[in-house]
Amino acid sequence: MRMASLILGIIAVVGMFIGFIPCLGWFNWLNLPLAVVGIILGAVDYNNQSKTYLPPTEYDPNYVVIKKPFPLGLLLCGIAFVFGLLRLIAGGGVI
Repeated sequence: MRMASLILGIIAVVGMFIGFIPCLGWFNWLNLPLAVVGIILGAVDYNNQSKTYLPPTEYDPNYVVIKKPFPLGLLLCGIAFVFGLLRLIAGGGVI
């Protein structure tokens, strides 16, 4: 799911930049649902990662700290959603 969120995030950011071109602001109407799906996939994946591994106690000689990977797809989709929505508001597409 993390890879799907990342792919949707990259597509959403490219779509956001297309929506910034004058006379193509309507493209954000297509881009926002894509960004929302990417946000949902990224949030579900980020939430499920904490349930997959419980580290042993500190006193165990095999103690390993595993950090969660950075949710880049979630970040990209969030940026595309916020700036795309602001572009729609500024252009009069959302009142």
